Amino acid sequence: MKKKPFSELVIGVAFILLGICVVILAGSLNKVKLGIGPGGFPTFIAILMILLGAVQTIATLRAGFEAPAFTADRRQTLLFLCAVALAVLYVLLVPVAGFLLATPVLVFCMMMLYGNRKYLLCAAISILSTVAVWLLFTRVFLIFLPAGRLLR
Repeated sequence: MKKKPFSELVIGVAFILLGICVVILAGSLNKVKLGIGPGGFPTFIAILMILLGAVQTIATLRAGFEAPAFTADRRQTLLFLCAVALAVLYVLLVPVAGFLLATPVLVFCMMMLYGNRKYLLCAAISILSTVAVWLLFTRVFLIFLPAGRLLR
C-alpha cells in the first residue's frame, strides 16, 4: 500500500477534534419541544465529522505516511489569510446585516478570492445558495437564523 501524505493524518485528527468541540458547544444551545432545535443539526454534522475523521485517521495510520514537508507557498498562505479575514469579517457582519445579507457577500467574495471571474454566475450562486440554506433551516429545521439589526 502506498504511503499517504502527512496532511491526511492532520486533516483526520482535526476533523475529530472539531467535531468533538461542535458536539460540546451544540449541547449548550437552547432545547425546544418541537423540532430538532438549534443544537440538533450541528450535532448530527459533528458526529459525521468525527466518524469521517476517524476513518481518515485510521486509513492513514494503516497505510503509513510520509515525513511532513513544511514548505510555505507565499500565494497559498496569502489566500488562506484572506479567507480567514473574510470569515472574521462575516462573523462581525452577521449581527448587524443578518444572515440573508452577509452570507451572499461572503460566498461571492470567497469565489472571487479563489479565482472565479464569472461575476453573474457567482452572484447567482451566492444568492440562491443563501436563500436555499435559509429556507431549509427556517422552514424544515425550524431554526431561525440571525436577522440582523438592519432587517428589523
